[in-house]
Amino acid sequence: MPFSMGRNLLCIFSKKHVDNPPELKSTKQRHNRMVMKTMQQLMTDGGKCIWVAPSGGRDRPSDDGKYEVAPFDSKSIEMFRLMSAKADRPTHFYPLSMFTYPICPPPTTVGGEIGEQRTVKYYPAALHFGEEVDVSRFSEGCVTDNFPAGCDANSSRDELREALAKHVHSIVSSNYQDLAAKLDMP
Repeated sequence: MPFSMGRNLLCIFSKKHVDNPPELKSTKQRHNRMVMKTMQQLMTDGGKCIWVAPSGGRDRPSDDGKYEVAPFDSKSIEMFRLMSAKADRPTHFYPLSMFTYPICPPPTTVGGEIGEQRTVKYYPAALHFGEEVDVSRFSEGCVTDNFPAGCDANSSRDELREALAKHVHSIVSSNYQDLAAKLDMP
């Protein structure tokens, strides 16, 4: 909520809820395609700041009560890397850790009902922008021998996507834990 007021929001239906209700699946998928087209245009135009939550933006406590950042969807991160390459403009990727759990905690379980009850409380929000991530360090996998140029034939595309997702996740998680410690949270 604090980041949505007065901003242009592009909302994507979650993969977890795109099938619910089934009769709206094609409408939701069409909406998601249009949002991606709009994001591609924003990147092509340049000069925009786009925030993406590749784990859905939900921080939850683990069994031991310590807050953790959910794993990132490697396909989502790869999609933005590819969109930035198509934009033909410089694109910069900065990891953002955002500690907001006490303000509006998500449901305790993932994949619950749409429209579940939420409680909002007053609590400080904490943000940490990390150093820029050079996505070019994570070369593309080869489609065929040495195509695209500079690809690593020993790595599959999925392995490279996963490596980038884990790299960014580790930065966001580390900064997130620092924020939690500064706010005296577990």
